[in-house]
Amino acid sequence: DRDGERTVVSRNAAGSQASWSGSVDADVVLVDGHHPNLALSVARAAGDVPVVLDAGSWKPVLDELLPLVDIAACSAHFAAPEPGLHQRGVPTVITTAGPRPVRWSTADGGSGEVPVPAVEARDTLGAGDVWHGALAVAVVREPTVPDRIRFANEVAAERVRHVGPRSWTTAIAGRNTT
Repeated sequence: DRDGERTVVSRNAAGSQASWSGSVDADVVLVDGHHPNLALSVARAAGDVPVVLDAGSWKPVLDELLPLVDIAACSAHFAAPEPGLHQRGVPTVITTAGPRPVRWSTADGGSGEVPVPAVEARDTLGAGDVWHGALAVAVVREPTVPDRIRFANEVAAERVRHVGPRSWTTAIAGRNTT
């Protein structure tokens, strides 16, 4: 209650064997490694559809998944074994760090950071998931990596200002990009 922080213990879908087959009818795909078969099958079927990876921790499936990913959005705690993500075929790598600026780099040498809005955090549960979802929306709507990050940062900042899993959604309803 003091600072809006929570601790969540998860088994990361251990033992789950979710899978999928079919074609991708979407503008963007967001995957993680919690359901390896699902992530791989969707990413393989994506074709020209951008694939965004929510990379919170290293999982064995990432060796196969990373070459299929267009944007790896990593937490500051994410650590990949060598070689680096760009060397594994990921064109854009983004690293979040809570309230600190979000860093980004591209395989062609671009890089930078985008500040996170300073807000009073009342409830941080799910903020990372909200950020990744907003980034996926921004991939379709925003032209540049910094613009995409800025949009995701603004949405996640609004999320943490509100207590509860859905109370924040009315604050962003109809939000336009700038």
